[in-house]
Amino acid sequence: MPVWPLLLVALGQAPVAAPDTLHAVDVYGARTVAVDALRAAIAVRAGDPVPASTEAIRSRVAALPGVAEARVATVCCSETGRPLLYVGIREVGVPPITFGAEPTGDARLPAEVVAAGARFEAALVDAVRRGAAEEDGAQGYALARDAALRSVQEEFLRIAAARADALTRVLRTSADAEHRALAAQVLAYAADRHLVARELLRAARDPSEAVRNNATRALAVLAAWVGDHPEAGVAIPAELFVDFVTSVSWTDRNKGVMVLVPLTASRDTALLAQLRARALPSLVEMARWTSAGHALMPYLLVARIAGVGEAEAFRAWQAGEREVVIERALAGSP
Repeated sequence: MPVWPLLLVALGQAPVAAPDTLHAVDVYGARTVAVDALRAAIAVRAGDPVPASTEAIRSRVAALPGVAEARVATVCCSETGRPLLYVGIREVGVPPITFGAEPTGDARLPAEVVAAGARFEAALVDAVRRGAAEEDGAQGYALARDAALRSVQEEFLRIAAARADALTRVLRTSADAEHRALAAQVLAYAADRHLVARELLRAARDPSEAVRNNATRALAVLAAWVGDHPEAGVAIPAELFVDFVTSVSWTDRNKGVMVLVPLTASRDTALLAQLRARALPSLVEMARWTSAGHALMPYLLVARIAGVGEAEAFRAWQAGEREVVIERALAGSP
């Protein structure tokens, strides 16, 4: 699986500071709501200053007839280094994804783990700004090529080896979502892959978007490793991540496709049929997003649904002909 591990860990990084004008404004979730009306309510376009607050945009979009829920995400960064604005809606009549109850326990991470998390965030911001945030997932967890970022991830390895039980307890029970999110991130480095898969799959249903983001991103890396190591007997079911592709949350969508890319590498016909039936419109709108870094993985899923080979799909992508592949997928829809 030569290309997927690099793709899975190099794309969809966390938002960071960036230049102050938008590279693009992309939307998702509109089926009966007119996209023109949605964009008019957004009232922001590529080249405009990055909004200091997105709440006004969210409120205007949420007030549109037919909109049950709206989300706005400012994400760094496009290939130009400029931020992107994503506006998603859940229409009236579309049920929301249900997640678990908010934990209420008093478990918290030790100070050394919190400090390591802070060092990771600082190193990540610096690496992204320098265009040096590529990571290798060959071990089943992400290790950066950048020395500063990698050194913190190696610290995560040591913490996970010594504190797996504490990390699991925080992830399952803590009332503090920030501590749960960091616990998910660090637990991904534990040696017991069965434990990691079990606990992160549970965390992928957490009510906190940040916890789901960290858990699902780590599961994407693990899923690529599982594909190369079937003898390990680690299972990562696809069902939840098919739902994620239709979520109103941008991070759910982005990380959901990260998991589905390795899970569909074998082109399992039943899973691809499920994606076609339940998620093709969502994947198509994502494959059309402006940022190549955010559109490539959904495009690859669309290509697999269409029965287009990997080499042909990449040739079309590189030639600027992604719409040809998209139309093939749509033409095969019931």
